[in-house]
Amino acid sequence: GDVEGSGRASDGRIGWDKNFVGTGLRDLTAIELVEVKRTADPFRPAHLLATCSTVDLEERRDASGATSQLVRCDLADGVERWTFNSVTGLADRLDATSPGGRTMTIIYDDYRRVDGLLTPFRERIAVPGATVTYAANTISYNETVPDSVFAKPLR
Repeated sequence: GDVEGSGRASDGRIGWDKNFVGTGLRDLTAIELVEVKRTADPFRPAHLLATCSTVDLEERRDASGATSQLVRCDLADGVERWTFNSVTGLADRLDATSPGGRTMTIIYDDYRRVDGLLTPFRERIAVPGATVTYAANTISYNETVPDSVFAKPLR
């Protein structure tokens, strides 16, 4: 209900978005809904081969000389480029580009163990014109969540 709040969600059938600039609640397009469902999977980097039509592997070196693994994932609705840390093997970054050329970048960091799994507690999401950081204090897996949490808000 916060006028300045924002978020994007889905109940599995439809999706909605409430943006940052106060234009209110809107339904997601079919392409956006596919993206929301795909990005909602916290373990997606572990099974890219099952979701990509083709996969290519490259090694990338940054200005400091550190190396990382880059995985290019071709999808029906765009291309994803996943960067993995060569020491930890964890996902550091996702650059997702739509067929129209719009790129969203997600930086994953502050990994902590949750039920034995290393999980990013902070995600910085950058889209053209905006950057948002989501930071969690706690994360739990396999918790019972009431269906009402997934109901589309009225406004």
